[in-house]
Amino acid sequence: MQKLVFLNNLKGRVHLQATNPVVVSHQFYHAFKRIEEQFEYNKDQFLFRNDGRGRLIHHITKSDIQLFITVQTVFNTKGTLEFCNRNRIYQKQAELFEDPVTNDQFYVSFQKFIDMGLITVTEEEVTGTCHYTLNHYLQPDTGTIGYYFLLPPAVFTNAFYKLPLAAQKWYLEGAAQQNDSPSKALEKNLRTDGKDGGLYKWLHKTNLNQMKRLIDVLTKQPVFEGQPLFAATAALKPNSTGYYKACYSINPYFIIPKDKGSHYHEVVKPKKSYRRLTQYIQSQLFQLGIGDLEQHNDGQSFLQLVSLMKKKSSSFIRYVLHKIKELHGKHFIFPSDIVRFVKEEIRHQGMSLYLDIAKQTGVYRFIAPRSTDDRAKRSFEFASAMSLFDLNSFRKLCKAALPILQKDYARTPIHGPVAYKRANGTLERRMGDAAAAEIHAYAYRLQVDPYEYRTIEDLALQKLHEETPAAVKQWILNQLRHAPKWEWIPDVPLGFKLEDFLVQVRPPSISVIRG
Repeated sequence: MQKLVFLNNLKGRVHLQATNPVVVSHQFYHAFKRIEEQFEYNKDQFLFRNDGRGRLIHHITKSDIQLFITVQTVFNTKGTLEFCNRNRIYQKQAELFEDPVTNDQFYVSFQKFIDMGLITVTEEEVTGTCHYTLNHYLQPDTGTIGYYFLLPPAVFTNAFYKLPLAAQKWYLEGAAQQNDSPSKALEKNLRTDGKDGGLYKWLHKTNLNQMKRLIDVLTKQPVFEGQPLFAATAALKPNSTGYYKACYSINPYFIIPKDKGSHYHEVVKPKKSYRRLTQYIQSQLFQLGIGDLEQHNDGQSFLQLVSLMKKKSSSFIRYVLHKIKELHGKHFIFPSDIVRFVKEEIRHQGMSLYLDIAKQTGVYRFIAPRSTDDRAKRSFEFASAMSLFDLNSFRKLCKAALPILQKDYARTPIHGPVAYKRANGTLERRMGDAAAAEIHAYAYRLQVDPYEYRTIEDLALQKLHEETPAAVKQWILNQLRHAPKWEWIPDVPLGFKLEDFLVQVRPPSISVIRG
């Protein structure tokens, strides 16, 4: 059989595209077979919908076989699929098969694969989209597919779907055994052979007549271009134990040689929604000189980036793209994991927004008030805890808490007007004790920063060479009214954490945005 054939599926009929063979992981095939390990004695059922009928969980159906073929076609070579949903997987399955199962049948099988540990689903917290992983697809020691076999495009035909379920299962078993060796003779005991229970168990058959009828189907019923799946020599023969074994081989017409470098997977790409957003990011990448990101990782990085940027502001998008440019400019590489990279930037930018508000409102110095505090660690802890509030609520909370912090958890840097007096008494000598005392008292009342006061006084002493003491005094008082205030010095008890304090003093009017 040719590698690429045009079938009467949507892919061939509508899109005018050929259908590829399917790469099947031998390890994943055996994991798939384990669905029925408990078939004979375990009749557990699962409900797909609360009002639906129960379905046997330890039973393989035709729908399960279609999904088994589909996921190994539409997942990537690592057995993963990112930024997708089940409906798009079903749409691809409906495009591949000439006679696809119904949407409901697909969803039932998909849930069974999850329940039986064949598929793991992880929801991406940033975008809400899902990542899918085929378990038992790669070799755990090498991280590669290892031993695999090819299924021909004939498995997508209506004729294959109409075969009895047992015939489909037997063909999969034969294809796994045959691999790409046309001359290889296959055999398998009907009764248990100590390995996997024999064909009776796998095909749910109990006698020779049933097996003979299956052989007739597999050797005579055409599936594609007049060709049956099994060679005509298939037969039942006595084995060494005194019973029977099946001797058979795959029809050489359906055996496809493996070629290195061939591409068989048809990975479902994330939907290119938000066309305007896509065009905006493309233009920004071009302006920044990193347009090559569009082709990075076979285009997956760009599609993931677009998905991650949905509902983000243009300023944040530019921020992330500049960070990507910085990385590329420094190391000549793009992020290997764009999802993780963006999540880190979201965390860093979000943390800086909360810390900036803490600085603007005056509570920042209470985050790490002691010299022994690890400021970076405390800043991260504080910002993470405060992300319970939106930025506006957080700002209001800080403003409401500052007077309490200053009153109960801080001390002034000076203890009276006398702290503004210089030891050499220059101001007193030039302007008189009464005027100097009035200036110091006024500065203390306004809580003027001592260092700012010194600067003002130095300028005043220079002015006294040209102006009268009364004029300079008025100038000083005017300057003090606009001078920066002193910063309260945190004086907190052992174990004090600003984030805990803010939650305790939160007014009822300020709500938490998430638990």
